[in-house]
Amino acid sequence: LPWVAPTSGAYLRASVPVMRWRGSAKQRELLYSSDISRVYRGLDLLGSVPWSINNDVYGVMQEAWKQGGGFAELPARAESRYPEPPADFAVSMDARRRWRWETKRIRKRNDEAHSLRCSLLLKLQVAEEFKDESAIYFPHNVDFRGRSYPVPPHLNHMGSDLSRGLLQFSEAHELGEDGVKHLQLHIANLCGYNKVSFDDRIRFVEQHMEEVRRSVRDPLGAERWWAQQEDPWQVLAACFDLVAALDGGAPEKHLSRLPIHRDGSCNGLQHYAALGGDVDGARSVNLLPCQQPQDVYSDVLSLVELAIEEDARNGNELALKLRGNVVRKTIKQTVMTSVYGVTFIGARAQIENQLKDVEFLEEKDLHEASVYIARLTFDSMKKMFTGAREIMAWLGECARLTGHAGEPIDWVTPLGLPVVQPYRRPGKKLVKTLMQTVVLEDQADNLPVNVQKQRTAFPPNYVHSLDSTHMFMTAERCAELGIPFAAVHDSYWAHACNVDAMSRQLRCAFVELHSEPLLEQLRSQLIAKYPEIEYPPVPQRGPLCIEDVLESPYFFH
Repeated sequence: LPWVAPTSGAYLRASVPVMRWRGSAKQRELLYSSDISRVYRGLDLLGSVPWSINNDVYGVMQEAWKQGGGFAELPARAESRYPEPPADFAVSMDARRRWRWETKRIRKRNDEAHSLRCSLLLKLQVAEEFKDESAIYFPHNVDFRGRSYPVPPHLNHMGSDLSRGLLQFSEAHELGEDGVKHLQLHIANLCGYNKVSFDDRIRFVEQHMEEVRRSVRDPLGAERWWAQQEDPWQVLAACFDLVAALDGGAPEKHLSRLPIHRDGSCNGLQHYAALGGDVDGARSVNLLPCQQPQDVYSDVLSLVELAIEEDARNGNELALKLRGNVVRKTIKQTVMTSVYGVTFIGARAQIENQLKDVEFLEEKDLHEASVYIARLTFDSMKKMFTGAREIMAWLGECARLTGHAGEPIDWVTPLGLPVVQPYRRPGKKLVKTLMQTVVLEDQADNLPVNVQKQRTAFPPNYVHSLDSTHMFMTAERCAELGIPFAAVHDSYWAHACNVDAMSRQLRCAFVELHSEPLLEQLRSQLIAKYPEIEYPPVPQRGPLCIEDVLESPYFFH
């Protein structure tokens, strides 16, 4: 059903709110008093796209699970075995400590695997129930920042690689003249081979066509090339489609249901560069035309490697262990989330998660190494993204001033969606029973504002509200052209035959969005609501010409 009110839409019988407003009465009131018809329209467009189960992938996944799993992100069906106590257990304290540590590590791994098995079985159950349906629909709603999410849990296109591999568009469209090229680019991207030019990506797939064909012919054979890639199940789905197109005699006439992705280049930084008119920042995140895609993660990694090399020359033992071993993947998540307010503690945990399975570090060194790399990563980003840091500091100061006045920061997105940050100091009450102790939290709007949380969360939440606006504007433009469109935040999806048109529309939408004085409009909103607060002036904008985005081939790629 179409959305018509904050609590009316999506389902015929089930009641679902249009926003996951986290108990804020002020947010709820603003939704009812505001015109959010463009948000309703965008959610209707996303929810009206029909999907179906990719039965080729589903069959392989079922068989792989029957064979025991344990590869291509499938959890193993069997638990890891616990170690036997060592022979010198009774007499050696070190032996007992090592055995207990190993036992604890395996118990944690088994607990995690159990959770993954439960999640997998729920996805497979949904796929089994819907495998013969011609069309499946995923109604959407938004979080309090305006980012859209499918309402159905377990299996949807916003899930893991495994979920995405199981799903395809229900409607089949002919590949068209450039469809095979877009399929090849899609496979290269899913293999992680996306830091090179489009021509090089196509060559990569052409050089691996025998592996592609073997993946289709015998997906669970000894080689399993597809399973070694970055997004294995989506690679397998694309291999099935590409081989079917090439072997059908007329590739341009092949009917394809596969969603082809175009992803932003560190999209948060793209918005910051556009907001601040930062030419150097824009170049590093592909807002400007270039012959090769720029990779901001590799740029940060280069600075981190230089710092490690210098420390290693000075005799730092940890740097000696890390020299040549820190890779792009180690710091990617931290760089990506830096513009969304990741703390040093969070960054350290992200990096430790990437290091936990490496061979060049012992487990006892993980914490120290992750602290060291996180510090170097933060120092490197400070050198690179000065424009973004200035805007983040300005947004944080606006939120701090508003919070000290006793109010949560709130604003209206370019689509008219009112956003209220819900962060307050919760009223807590400790309830002790014979069985357990329970902490009850009150999230009422009369509780005092959490100024620190309001300040740190405002920059990432504001940018999230902009990336959601860009996505909805692109959905509107694609709908006007009759293009079925889906999205996972800053990853936009269409049929292969529609990728070029979608790519043009998403660039036009970005230029349209950032042609407006967004920060000035935000400041005006805040002054109108809180005239007694003296908000600082907006940071001076740089000379970036936002129309250059229209000619940037790697803006989304």
